[in-house]
Amino acid sequence: MDNLTSLALHMVPQTTLWNLRWNTMVSEQSLKPEDRRFVDLNTEFSFMKFFGWPLILYFSWFGIYFCINFVFAKERIARRKYDNMFKLYWNQGWSHKMLSSLGKDKVYIMFFIIHFSFFFSCHLVSILCFYYEYFHTFSVCFWLTWSIWNAANFYFNYFSKKYEGSLAKLQEV
Repeated sequence: MDNLTSLALHMVPQTTLWNLRWNTMVSEQSLKPEDRRFVDLNTEFSFMKFFGWPLILYFSWFGIYFCINFVFAKERIARRKYDNMFKLYWNQGWSHKMLSSLGKDKVYIMFFIIHFSFFFSCHLVSILCFYYEYFHTFSVCFWLTWSIWNAANFYFNYFSKKYEGSLAKLQEV
Protein backbone atom coordinates (compact mmCIF):
# COMPACT_ATOMS: atom_id res chain seq x y z
CA MET A 1 0.00 0.00 0.00
CA ASP A 2 2.87 2.38 0.75
CA ASN A 3 4.14 2.16 -2.83
CA LEU A 4 0.73 3.05 -4.25
CA THR A 5 0.40 5.94 -1.83
CA SER A 6 3.89 7.11 -2.74
CA LEU A 7 3.09 6.82 -6.43
CA ALA A 8 -0.07 8.89 -6.01
CA LEU A 9 1.62 11.50 -3.83
CA HIS A 10 4.43 12.00 -6.33
CA MET A 11 2.70 11.55 -9.67
CA VAL A 12 -0.66 13.27 -9.22
CA PRO A 13 0.86 16.72 -8.59
CA GLN A 14 3.35 16.23 -11.41
CA THR A 15 0.76 15.18 -14.00
CA THR A 16 -1.63 17.88 -12.78
CA LEU A 17 1.06 20.53 -13.20
CA TRP A 18 1.93 19.17 -16.65
CA ASN A 19 -1.71 19.46 -17.68
CA LEU A 20 -2.13 22.94 -16.20
CA ARG A 21 1.11 24.26 -17.68
CA TRP A 22 0.87 22.87 -21.21
CA ASN A 23 -2.90 22.55 -21.77
CA THR A 24 -5.25 24.42 -19.45
CA MET A 25 -3.33 27.66 -19.01
CA VAL A 26 -2.34 27.78 -22.68
CA SER A 27 -5.90 27.26 -23.87
CA GLU A 28 -7.21 29.85 -21.41
CA GLN A 29 -5.08 32.52 -23.05
CA SER A 30 -7.63 32.56 -25.89
CA LEU A 31 -10.54 33.26 -23.51
CA LYS A 32 -11.75 36.64 -22.36
CA PRO A 33 -10.21 37.61 -19.00
CA GLU A 34 -13.54 37.27 -17.17
CA ASP A 35 -13.96 33.68 -18.44
CA ARG A 36 -10.56 32.48 -17.23
CA ARG A 37 -10.18 30.37 -14.09
CA PHE A 38 -6.40 30.80 -13.74
CA VAL A 39 -4.10 33.78 -13.72
CA ASP A 40 -2.04 34.55 -16.79
CA LEU A 41 1.04 32.43 -17.11
CA ASN A 42 4.16 34.51 -16.54
CA THR A 43 7.06 32.83 -18.36
CA GLU A 44 9.55 35.68 -17.99
CA PHE A 45 12.80 34.39 -16.55
CA SER A 46 13.99 36.13 -13.41
CA PHE A 47 17.10 34.99 -11.55
CA MET A 48 15.58 35.98 -8.22
CA LYS A 49 12.31 34.15 -8.93
CA PHE A 50 13.93 30.93 -10.14
CA PHE A 51 17.12 30.82 -8.07
CA GLY A 52 17.22 33.55 -5.43
CA TRP A 53 14.03 32.80 -3.50
CA PRO A 54 14.31 29.00 -3.79
CA LEU A 55 17.89 29.13 -2.47
CA ILE A 56 16.95 31.49 0.36
CA LEU A 57 14.11 29.15 1.36
CA TYR A 58 16.33 26.06 1.04
CA PHE A 59 19.14 27.49 3.18
CA SER A 60 16.61 28.68 5.79
CA TRP A 61 15.00 25.25 5.93
CA PHE A 62 18.35 23.44 6.02
CA GLY A 63 19.63 25.72 8.78
CA ILE A 64 16.60 24.91 10.95
CA TYR A 65 16.84 21.21 10.03
CA PHE A 66 20.57 21.16 10.91
CA CYS A 67 20.07 22.90 14.27
CA ILE A 68 17.25 20.56 15.30
CA ASN A 69 18.91 17.31 14.18
CA PHE A 70 22.57 17.99 14.98
CA VAL A 71 22.54 20.54 17.81
CA PHE A 72 19.37 20.81 19.91
CA ALA A 73 17.89 17.30 19.62
CA LYS A 74 20.96 15.25 18.69
CA GLU A 75 21.10 13.33 21.99
CA ARG A 76 17.34 12.79 22.10
CA ILE A 77 17.31 11.46 18.52
CA ALA A 78 20.13 9.03 19.36
CA ARG A 79 18.61 7.98 22.70
CA ARG A 80 15.14 7.31 21.28
CA LYS A 81 16.55 5.88 18.03
CA TYR A 82 14.51 8.21 15.83
CA ASP A 83 14.99 8.03 12.09
CA ASN A 84 15.88 11.04 10.01
CA MET A 85 17.36 11.73 6.61
CA PHE A 86 20.93 11.71 7.91
CA LYS A 87 20.44 8.25 9.43
CA LEU A 88 18.96 7.03 6.15
CA TYR A 89 22.05 8.20 4.27
CA TRP A 90 24.41 6.93 6.97
CA ASN A 91 22.93 3.41 6.90
CA GLN A 92 23.25 2.94 3.13
CA GLY A 93 26.55 1.68 1.74
CA TRP A 94 26.98 4.07 -1.17
CA SER A 95 26.12 7.21 0.77
CA HIS A 96 27.98 6.12 3.92
CA LYS A 97 31.18 6.04 1.88
CA MET A 98 30.43 9.50 0.49
CA LEU A 99 29.57 10.95 3.90
CA SER A 100 32.80 9.76 5.48
CA SER A 101 35.03 10.49 2.47
CA LEU A 102 36.36 13.75 4.00
CA GLY A 103 36.82 12.19 7.45
CA LYS A 104 34.62 11.69 10.49
CA ASP A 105 34.84 15.35 11.50
CA LYS A 106 33.35 16.53 8.19
CA VAL A 107 30.42 14.11 7.93
CA TYR A 108 27.85 16.89 8.40
CA ILE A 109 29.49 19.02 5.71
CA MET A 110 29.30 16.10 3.27
CA PHE A 111 25.67 15.52 4.26
CA PHE A 112 24.92 19.14 3.35
CA ILE A 113 26.83 18.86 0.05
CA ILE A 114 25.00 15.66 -0.96
CA HIS A 115 21.62 17.04 0.08
CA PHE A 116 22.18 20.39 -1.61
CA SER A 117 23.38 18.68 -4.81
CA PHE A 118 20.21 16.60 -4.91
CA PHE A 119 18.01 19.64 -4.25
CA PHE A 120 19.75 21.79 -6.84
CA SER A 121 19.74 19.15 -9.59
CA CYS A 122 16.02 18.50 -9.02
CA HIS A 123 15.41 22.24 -9.04
CA LEU A 124 17.18 22.59 -12.40
CA VAL A 125 15.04 19.77 -13.83
CA SER A 126 11.89 21.57 -12.64
CA ILE A 127 12.97 24.77 -14.41
CA LEU A 128 13.58 22.79 -17.60
CA CYS A 129 10.13 21.23 -17.23
CA PHE A 130 8.60 24.69 -16.83
CA TYR A 131 10.10 25.99 -20.08
CA TYR A 132 10.27 22.93 -22.36
CA GLU A 133 7.11 20.96 -23.07
CA TYR A 134 8.84 17.95 -24.67
CA PHE A 135 11.29 17.63 -21.81
CA HIS A 136 8.44 17.93 -19.32
CA THR A 137 6.40 15.28 -21.17
CA PHE A 138 9.40 12.94 -21.32
CA SER A 139 10.07 13.50 -17.60
CA VAL A 140 6.51 12.73 -16.56
CA CYS A 141 6.44 9.57 -18.70
CA PHE A 142 9.87 8.47 -17.45
CA TRP A 143 9.08 8.95 -13.75
CA LEU A 144 5.65 7.38 -14.05
CA THR A 145 7.12 4.34 -15.82
CA TRP A 146 9.94 4.07 -13.30
CA SER A 147 7.47 4.32 -10.38
CA ILE A 148 5.21 1.66 -11.83
CA TRP A 149 8.24 -0.59 -12.43
CA ASN A 150 9.44 -0.17 -8.83
CA ALA A 151 5.97 -0.77 -7.41
CA ALA A 152 5.46 -3.84 -9.60
CA ASN A 153 8.82 -5.29 -8.52
CA PHE A 154 7.97 -4.69 -4.89
CA TYR A 155 4.64 -6.48 -5.18
CA PHE A 156 6.07 -9.37 -7.18
CA ASN A 157 8.74 -9.89 -4.51
CA TYR A 158 6.27 -9.47 -1.65
CA PHE A 159 3.63 -11.84 -3.01
CA SER A 160 6.15 -14.42 -4.20
CA LYS A 161 7.57 -14.65 -0.66
CA LYS A 162 4.06 -14.90 0.73
CA TYR A 163 3.22 -17.60 -1.82
CA GLU A 164 6.39 -19.56 -0.98
CA GLY A 165 5.45 -19.36 2.70
CA SER A 166 1.97 -20.69 1.92
CA LEU A 167 3.47 -23.57 -0.08
CA ALA A 168 5.79 -24.44 2.79
CA LYS A 169 2.85 -24.51 5.23
CA LEU A 170 0.86 -26.65 2.77
CA GLN A 171 3.69 -29.18 2.55
CA GLU A 172 3.83 -29.39 6.34
CA VAL A 173 0.15 -30.36 6.39
